[in-house]
Amino acid sequence: MFVTTIGTAGTNCTVFSLNPRTGQQQWCSDALSGRVVSSSVTIDLDGNLYIADDTAMFSFTNDGRERWRTPIDGNPLSAQFTPDGRLIFISHIGHIYVAERDTGEIVTEYDLLPGVSYEPDNSDPIDCLVGGANSTCYSANTLAVDPVSGRIYFTFAPPGEDAAAVVAMDYSAGDTPSLTEAWVNDSLVGGSAASPAISLDGRRIYTNDQVGNLLAIDAATGVTVWAFPLGFSPAGSPSVTSAGRIVPTAGGGGWPMALIDAGDRAELLWERRDLIHLGVPAQTTDEGPLYVVIANPDGPGAVQLAVLDGPSGKTLDLASAPDSGAISIGTTVGPDGSVYFAGLQGGVFAFRPADQP
Repeated sequence: MFVTTIGTAGTNCTVFSLNPRTGQQQWCSDALSGRVVSSSVTIDLDGNLYIADDTAMFSFTNDGRERWRTPIDGNPLSAQFTPDGRLIFISHIGHIYVAERDTGEIVTEYDLLPGVSYEPDNSDPIDCLVGGANSTCYSANTLAVDPVSGRIYFTFAPPGEDAAAVVAMDYSAGDTPSLTEAWVNDSLVGGSAASPAISLDGRRIYTNDQVGNLLAIDAATGVTVWAFPLGFSPAGSPSVTSAGRIVPTAGGGGWPMALIDAGDRAELLWERRDLIHLGVPAQTTDEGPLYVVIANPDGPGAVQLAVLDGPSGKTLDLASAPDSGAISIGTTVGPDGSVYFAGLQGGVFAFRPADQP
């Protein structure tokens, strides 16, 4: 398991490899600056890692040896893979890169803001953690890639604009790959704090604005199909199952809820207003459980991992995580059913199914 941090006591490392069973540190790297904290490690089928700060994209082997580093302009928020197996990422100032995984060679670049370059004194990647309009972080999220069509989707807030946009671009593979703009939807009022999520059939894009709306966008045309008022503004991307159950990320005063895309509208499947949602949700199957981090009524600074029934929202189990901070910034489920989350104020927490040793 790999985590990033702005820095910890006693070490200059910012990227850590942890044993998923015990949490024991396996290796760490101090090659990247604390700016890496805005990203998650991307891992390919060979176990190689890809992660960037505000100076370069790096690749490591699974045991921590550096494979290559490629200078870049700006700070990407994580990376993805193209359908032909290349690495694709966008920096916070709107510079898109496509690189070879083996060498780090840049094979394609696309500049959304020609002439704009990263200057640490007047362009702060930490703005990306907020994602509002009129910040110096113009692309505040991770791009999404449709593995079938090759179309990519990302959010973009041009300087001086009060709203952010969802942008779709078509990726063409080959020896000289290219990117072509397909459409722009500029309806994200107040900016964006969420990466786009793609439905399994590739027909819908889900994201949210900063005034409390969850949006469904037609992937072919870029037209907003519906907007659902949540009652709070999520601070991250929604989780979507293969059958289309949508669970928003927590926001200020938010609570767990699930929606269904009913075509021309969203329908509320269930909601739990008795719980204070404090993190990024995770779900693995349509009929399986949903994992959310919630406030612990026993005291400040403590949270609980709530295991909810996905279809109904009923509580299946609760597990406490003391001293984890005010909010979870990442939740993931391992292949054995173990659940992990990282706290904003420090710490990584792991939970195993009760029937496992």
